[in-house]
Amino acid sequence: MPASPHTPSDLQPPLGQDFANECAEVLLRLRGALIESMALVGADASRPREAARKLGLDKTLIWKVSKIIGQTDAFPAVNHVPGRAGCELLCKALRSHGADEPIVARIERALHDFEQLVDRHAGDRATLQLVAGGYGPLDHRRDALEQARKLAFRGNAGVWSVRARTQMTATIMAPNADDPKLVDLAQVYGLMNLSRLRPDVSWIVGRSQSFEDDENVAHPSLGEPFDSATPPRGYPVIREFSSNPLPDIEMRNLGDEVQFQLRPGRVGRTGEITTVQGSIYRAVGSQYADGRNRYAQLGLSVTTPVEHLHFDLFVHKSMTWAMQPEVALYGRLDGRIVHVGMGDDGARLPLTESVVDLGRGLSATPTPSMPRHSELLRWMFTRTGWNADDFHAFRFEMAHPPMPTYVVLYSELMARE
Repeated sequence: MPASPHTPSDLQPPLGQDFANECAEVLLRLRGALIESMALVGADASRPREAARKLGLDKTLIWKVSKIIGQTDAFPAVNHVPGRAGCELLCKALRSHGADEPIVARIERALHDFEQLVDRHAGDRATLQLVAGGYGPLDHRRDALEQARKLAFRGNAGVWSVRARTQMTATIMAPNADDPKLVDLAQVYGLMNLSRLRPDVSWIVGRSQSFEDDENVAHPSLGEPFDSATPPRGYPVIREFSSNPLPDIEMRNLGDEVQFQLRPGRVGRTGEITTVQGSIYRAVGSQYADGRNRYAQLGLSVTTPVEHLHFDLFVHKSMTWAMQPEVALYGRLDGRIVHVGMGDDGARLPLTESVVDLGRGLSATPTPSMPRHSELLRWMFTRTGWNADDFHAFRFEMAHPPMPTYVVLYSELMARE
């Protein structure tokens, strides 16, 4: 007798307790039964519209069936398992078109076990989809994470009443002219198309800190502003690439940190602003590792709901140790700056994106997300006096980055001889 969809079968061993094994076992059983039953009734799941007409079912239901059948990995199929009513319609149609009862019963058994899987591991299907998003092929995990981040972006924009199209940073690393063992940095940072959703919202658009690695001691550092019109210890805005008139920004010195805060103003597109700031930092650190510092790291704090994160790094051709930068993403719920290699891996978040090598110079740097980006990069190199063709370009991008987080590009420093 076929197993009832409502009672466990004595002929089947109990499902494993481990989520990954259990989920894969249930979904692959469902997939196998669907393949056999659709073949028996002569319905081609690779052509959902035709199969839907043949079985007299809604094409969306058959599209879900085709997605399950077309997946060789179980975890992406979690998103496509039909609801209870759809499953009943499917099984009824398969029976009426001549599918063998034992095979249809296998579908019902697998669907029943799937519902148990939902109850035991998640409580609801939406949560199960989030859990399954951490398993399976890279493309599936990337899509699941990006979808979760997109939902978080919308929620954060509503909660904080602010959003931006792009958060960008570009950093140039070069040997110091007076002491080549030390490193100079030129850095720009910006929020593009930032808008308030409430008129009373003020927002931090930039901050500055530098740190001693093992002491975790912060020292405010503004460097040398690119714009010579910037007053001493003033907001280092770059007028050529910021909104005109300039955004109304207040500078606040909090001891271990300097903050730049946008004052309240108009909402929506009429109050939209772009702010770009930048400075040059001389002799910020050594190219050699020591007892306190093993890595050179460049960090970007994500504390604004943004649609797109853009991080460019240019490394001088002589700095061969920095030619394979790695990327890490850390949660910052505790508010601390994170240091690579200093025991902070518990805060590290999953990341499916990677650093892209753009080659030497600026020829591969244009991007559709920021029409004036190449112009800004050329402006940076002109102001520093460095030749862009002497630098290797790297890029990291992420859609809807989570907040609050800390994105780090890092390379291991050279060992001292």
